[in-house]
Amino acid sequence: MIYFCIPARNEAATVGLVLWKLRQVLAETSREYQFIVGDDASDDGPAEVLEPYTRALPLTVLRTEHRLGYAATIERLMREALERSDRHKRDV
Repeated sequence: MIYFCIPARNEAATVGLVLWKLRQVLAETSREYQFIVGDDASDDGPAEVLEPYTRALPLTVLRTEHRLGYAATIERLMREALERSDRHKRDV
């Protein structure tokens, strides 16, 4: 399993494009993958942008109500991926 941990703070204009481009590249591989987006208290409407992607992609959105900052968001995403993994030496 490949986990893509994507931090987002007011990235509604670009986060959907990033997910779709990654999906296009991953269509050529047989590896399983998951996207985890960390919405760090964005105020530009990312929930509305990401909602259609949750139906088409293996996507989880972790939203915070209060801003954590970039480093804390990355740590939260990495911990989530680690918690989901049952094969720590194989998964990335």
